[in-house]
Amino acid sequence: MRKLLFSSLLVVVFLFSCTSETDYCRAFCQKAGECANCGGVVDIDGCIDDCKNLDDETQEKLVDCYKGECENYFMCADIIGQNPPSPCK
Repeated sequence: MRKLLFSSLLVVVFLFSCTSETDYCRAFCQKAGECANCGGVVDIDGCIDDCKNLDDETQEKLVDCYKGECENYFMCADIIGQNPPSPCK
């Protein structure tokens, strides 16, 4: 539970600071790692690298994928119009 609270706090900090592509991607990938149920190996750094390859507009839309609960993550493809980066490897 503490990890979840800490992760949520990190996301809030990212939202209220100057946000770069790395911040959007890291916040998204951390949330994705919590929600995706990868069943083993979670590669946050690989997810971030894949995310950085997205155009800026798509990266900004990722905010709507990691806000709130995991249902936003599961609707992310509809939100951004393509499959999002995955932390599951």
